Amino acid sequence: MSQQIDFTHTIDAKLASNIGEESISSPVQAIAELVKNAYDADASQVWITFVGNQMYDKSASKKITKIIIRDDGVGMTLEDLQNKFFRIGTSNKLRNTISPEKGRRVVGEKGMGHVASKRLGNICKLISNPKQYSGRETSTSINSTITAIINWNDFEHGLNFSDIKSKGEIAPREVNETNGIQIEISDLHRFNQTLKDSKTDSLILTAEDFDNMKRSLSMLLVPKHLRTNKDDEFSIRMKVPGMDDSMVELKTSSLDMALFRLTATTKFDKEQKTSTYSYFIDKRIPSKNSPQGFIWERVEFHNKRTNSDVLEGKAFGETKLVFYHFPQGGVKKFVEEQKKLLTRKEIQTFLKFNSGIKIFKDNVRIAPFGERGH
Repeated sequence: MSQQIDFTHTIDAKLASNIGEESISSPVQAIAELVKNAYDADASQVWITFVGNQMYDKSASKKITKIIIRDDGVGMTLEDLQNKFFRIGTSNKLRNTISPEKGRRVVGEKGMGHVASKRLGNICKLISNPKQYSGRETSTSINSTITAIINWNDFEHGLNFSDIKSKGEIAPREVNETNGIQIEISDLHRFNQTLKDSKTDSLILTAEDFDNMKRSLSMLLVPKHLRTNKDDEFSIRMKVPGMDDSMVELKTSSLDMALFRLTATTKFDKEQKTSTYSYFIDKRIPSKNSPQGFIWERVEFHNKRTNSDVLEGKAFGETKLVFYHFPQGGVKKFVEEQKKLLTRKEIQTFLKFNSGIKIFKDNVRIAPFGERGH
């Protein structure tokens, strides 16, 4: 007589711990994924600290032994950690496309922060100070400091993934402790780099690596005049041993290097059935009184500061186009007449970092063309 039996899937610990690692190709991408998580958690500021050798030769490679990423966002409760961070493949960000407090369009992908921390190093220490906001589920951990430590070295072949425990603790929060999350990653990986020594607990980064990282992270910052909410501040600061004595704030440098900015708008009048367009030009002027070091000043064009016209019989929706012009005399030269063309090397260098269409993720989602894999 036959007997009905049930089978249950189990996952090898080593295999499960490596899920998604192939999607993180560089330290730059890994850091960016963790910063995206901070943005999605409504952080106003993110601080990135690279701990390592203090060689003050800025051109020399740095041996990094620890990476610390801290933000002042809403943090995670004990329930969030268990049901979202420690649950592989959660669809939380697919369900919640808007951040809980500031209404930002979330930019991180599900589980990529977890994968990024694993890709950077074997030891991940997460410290969370959750914030109570309107609509957040009640939690007994809301006024606590929660610590979790993941040691990926424990996830060995032959062990069941769900049987391996990650240690942690929950304690009363200090009075002066701010909300947010701090992630400390150590026992770092080398990302296929060749070292003269056999140690594997450090990450070698060159000056070019740090420049690329600053440039990549700067593109996560939406220029203030392009934000839907002008008061929604988000800044990133980074500290590199031997290069930065203190935290250096990153800027949206690709737009700040423009010399001229043309702004054009169109509007449609339903009653008159006419479309109007207008445009004006601003020039970047150095200014010691501005935090950015420059201001935009309106210039006259065809003897006007703003030009406009009516288009009879043409229907345009309400649109706005901002066109940035970069100087031909080199991105750091601001002269009235620039007769010298960029050299071939200057053009190649500029295009390498600034070419292409860049879409700032400011409350925008284009479906299906903006979806992964389309």
